[in-house]
Amino acid sequence: MSLRECRDLRIRVITYNVASTYPIEDLRELLGVKPPFELENLPNIYAIGLQEVSVKPANLVNQTIFEEPWITCLRSELKSLGYIKLISYKLQGLVLIIFVRRAELFHYRDITPSYVRTGLGGMWGNKGATVVSLKAFGNSICFVNSHLAAHDHGYYKRVQEYTDVLRSQTFEGEACNIIAHDYSFWFGDLNFRLNDVTLEQLKNAIQDDTIMAMFKHDQLTRAQRAGEAFEEFQEEEITFRPTFKFQQDTAYYKLTSRKPAWTDRILYRCTEEAYKSCRLSLKVDDYRSHESYLHSDHKPVSAIFTIKVFDAGLPKDKIYFYDLEDWSVNTGFGTWFCCDDSETPQRSDWIGLFQADFTSIDQYVGYIWVETQPADRPPMDGDETDFPVNRRTYYQSFCDQMFVPPGDYVLIYFRGTCDVLGISQSFKIVDSVGS
Repeated sequence: MSLRECRDLRIRVITYNVASTYPIEDLRELLGVKPPFELENLPNIYAIGLQEVSVKPANLVNQTIFEEPWITCLRSELKSLGYIKLISYKLQGLVLIIFVRRAELFHYRDITPSYVRTGLGGMWGNKGATVVSLKAFGNSICFVNSHLAAHDHGYYKRVQEYTDVLRSQTFEGEACNIIAHDYSFWFGDLNFRLNDVTLEQLKNAIQDDTIMAMFKHDQLTRAQRAGEAFEEFQEEEITFRPTFKFQQDTAYYKLTSRKPAWTDRILYRCTEEAYKSCRLSLKVDDYRSHESYLHSDHKPVSAIFTIKVFDAGLPKDKIYFYDLEDWSVNTGFGTWFCCDDSETPQRSDWIGLFQADFTSIDQYVGYIWVETQPADRPPMDGDETDFPVNRRTYYQSFCDQMFVPPGDYVLIYFRGTCDVLGISQSFKIVDSVGS
């Protein structure tokens, strides 16, 4: 059996309990884009998990109209570097956001979000998990952002909540649960504390700069060794100080009632022998906290991973748009597109109209369901060298009732909610023909 070719894919995972604060601090260090940095070393995927995003009634009302401020801020920071928000999913204060490179949008499929409530016996979403399952370059990846039960005495509740999340998440296909994926990343405010150590001992360790010696009391490590929770996952060696609990807007621990602990963690799993034709692998390139962030009582944590994924070229179901002429606001318009003759449009397919500088795939200004019957394509000028040799061609008309302002636009072909199969070249919509 011949081995499949693989390529490297870099993922930056971030977890941050923002303690109901707003994004007023510069996020570039956390994202790894504070100058100087090397563009070629930036990740293919950002997976960002936030906990305790503000859920005040006024904020919830605003977010039915406006985007969550943290997402807006992250989009703004990554826009100039060519990243697109693939999906964001929220459960009360838990938010999971996935950004990918715009040029690689075609390589993400079967994007499935989900959530689990664990607060108040599963009735309330103040604790729980937001989950996104997807395929990247043909390999299955699962991201889990969770906020587990609090307090030193909540160990067994945290263990149970881990089990509840793990058992409740099921997906279609071979990656039928979280650990059945080729790669799984579980991160968040996991809230595991320190056993058999007093607050006074921790105060002295902080004063003496020996706090790292206290990691031997870590509850999460105990849970893994005992096979009670997270035994299916690994974690890189921790070399950073406890990430909780700090006095907000300072670099100092709040040592009045809560014991400092490594509550904010990033764990991972790689199914190395998932395929006979390819051995998967995962390497941790970096794992750190970011103590320069002061606004929350937690410090954010990031990790960079390099994983192996299939290198199979463009997906076979890719859609190719023919060159588009300028459209007019006042008249109907249409577009030609094609696909490999072994593929056909499906009932769930749709084409969205986006401003050319879009930064999220939910920013469409209009859409239309795709016609599924092939059409005879009239002769057109344009470069078709990248098109399939054997192809089916389709024509899609847009009604003249789609009111959009003049400007630069693109068309994006979707299957289902998030799977991007094709993006057109940029074109203009003008006030009237010839203007």
